[in-house]
Amino acid sequence: MAVEQASGANSALDDIQQLIVTISDMNTHIASAAEEQSLVAEEVNTNTLNIKNLSEQVANAASNANAAMVTQIANVNAQDKLLNSFKV
Repeated sequence: MAVEQASGANSALDDIQQLIVTISDMNTHIASAAEEQSLVAEEVNTNTLNIKNLSEQVANAASNANAAMVTQIANVNAQDKLLNSFKV
């Protein structure tokens, strides 16, 4: 009877050991997946920041183009006024 109990306990310990190995493997996979997700989140954050910076550059370029256009219109109006002052 004691031999049977010892054998049963030994079998149970083997099962527990196998489950511990399985859980350890699962933890390794989870840690790896979490690291990958962290890297992807960091890349998304970097790309979002790049988009923000590029958007600001585009807005500044549009503002500069608008200012240049206003200046050009003023120059055209001044030239038109000057040309209209001449009589043929």
